[in-house]
Amino acid sequence: MSRPVNLQSKLARFLEEQPDADRADGIDYHQRFAAIDEYLNKHVHPKVNEGAAVAAQLIGDSAGWLTDHGEEHVQTVIKRASDLLAQEIATGRLQRYEAYLLLLAIHLHDVGNLLGRDEHEKKILEIMSTLGPSLMGNNPLERRMITRIAMAHGGRVDGDKDTLTKVLSEYDPYASEGPRTHFLAAVLRIADELAEDYTRASRFALDTETGRTQVRGSEIYHVYAAHLQPATIKPQEGTAELKFTVLPQHLTTFYRKQDSEILLFDEIRERVLKLYRECVYCRRFLLPHIHLDRVKITIDIFTEAYGMYGERLHQERFLLQETGYPTYPESLEAVTNDTLDSDGTVKNGAWLKALIESKIATGP
Repeated sequence: MSRPVNLQSKLARFLEEQPDADRADGIDYHQRFAAIDEYLNKHVHPKVNEGAAVAAQLIGDSAGWLTDHGEEHVQTVIKRASDLLAQEIATGRLQRYEAYLLLLAIHLHDVGNLLGRDEHEKKILEIMSTLGPSLMGNNPLERRMITRIAMAHGGRVDGDKDTLTKVLSEYDPYASEGPRTHFLAAVLRIADELAEDYTRASRFALDTETGRTQVRGSEIYHVYAAHLQPATIKPQEGTAELKFTVLPQHLTTFYRKQDSEILLFDEIRERVLKLYRECVYCRRFLLPHIHLDRVKITIDIFTEAYGMYGERLHQERFLLQETGYPTYPESLEAVTNDTLDSDGTVKNGAWLKALIESKIATGP
């Protein structure tokens, strides 16, 4: 019988290798994680997407059908976190108890969607309360720490997006002893951002040829995910790489986004800028152990489905990184020149739509 996917991750295997001497409190944290993993995958994660959709329908939210926030998404976030922490694990800097806290925080970070998407990060405690002492033990301080790490992955506190500071204000980010709460929360936040790929798109609602869906206001989110390959993380180079594979019609179609429409390339521009901002924001909590401040983007546009068999019509590549005196980037052009045409025109959705239509008309 094969082992559950999450127990095969680098983080879980690291937890499993914990020697008896490290178990001063007599707790086998790998065994405890395995039990919680099984419970959440069976009783909670399968209902998360449905819960968010139902709650959105009740309040008239047109973007309620989310990309996957269930079991597969948790698996992907754990993989991305494992990649980010590869050196921490190899050098022994990561404490095994930290691995346990992070694994549970990843499992719980999106479960609040079960009670509705709005402020879902604040509803985690309600779900955690269903995990009795037989699963999680009865240490209230540990439960609170896991909850706070999970809650800091997004949202706002009194309108402020600096949740790593605000949500974790009771913990010292520079403490020399004990779990590094801010560090773990920053890892979760970046791993979550990098967990977007084709596995999160609705396979049943998406027309693979046109990219259109029956999902009203959240159509663009599924289209974006469907054409994105799994992220490549290179912490030693300080780089995350995203690769998109699309057909011409995916870049010339306006997709529904809440109550408006948007071209896919414009959505890519917005989302990768958000990813870069997250990397810059989290860097203060990740350094000196994890260095990630560059984002490479490649968009391959093919003339046929399954691009490996078709002819490449066009490719766009750009690198996001700091230049000059540091400022908060308000646009892609603030951190890369690759999104400017030779005449200085901004390469946005309308620009790429016109280019693709011209190439289709005249040939590549």
